[in-house]
Amino acid sequence: MLVVTIPVGALHSNCYLVADSETREAVVIDPGDESAIILEQIDQHNLIIQAILLTHAHFDHIMAVRPVIDALNIPIYMHQDDAYIYDHVETLAAHFGIMAEPPVPVDRYFEENDTVDFGSISISVISTPGHSPGGVSFLITGAPSHVFAGDTLFAGSIGRTDLPGGDSNLLLQSIHEKLIVLDDTTIVYPGHGPASTIGTEKRSNPYLY
Repeated sequence: MLVVTIPVGALHSNCYLVADSETREAVVIDPGDESAIILEQIDQHNLIIQAILLTHAHFDHIMAVRPVIDALNIPIYMHQDDAYIYDHVETLAAHFGIMAEPPVPVDRYFEENDTVDFGSISISVISTPGHSPGGVSFLITGAPSHVFAGDTLFAGSIGRTDLPGGDSNLLLQSIHEKLIVLDDTTIVYPGHGPASTIGTEKRSNPYLY
């Protein structure tokens, strides 16, 4: 499996390309901005993109959705509980002084335990609300497993809950019931900042307890 991390935009949001190393089939997770860089990385790695997957719908994770879809003609998937945020992305972005384009229609809404399959890879959808109402994480089981946690869990921190729809109690519940229970060797790919592991966060993340 190939994982390419691409920090994009003013908030340095992590966009991820996740690919089957042999077939080159892949998905794009959270194309937040700078579509030219994302598309360049796709070309450099000779990837065949199957879909865009969103961990949540905040503007800094979706602003490159439209140009990537225009270039590749692929579907976009997200959780329906973030549909309001997605549909009103221009308003939230404006509060941060950022101009966002109107969103494109969503092709599929996730449910808990849905899977997205491409090549030999199967991604399981884990519902992890709190940072936003429809926040999800994407789990790929293996040795080690990999979880793409969006803005739910960071290296040494957790997601903010002061944006519309945020819920601090629900965020901690999601982390403890859905993420911290994963194997300690599971690699955590957050929405911002460096990767970590579940074991490291259990031992040293001061915001979990």
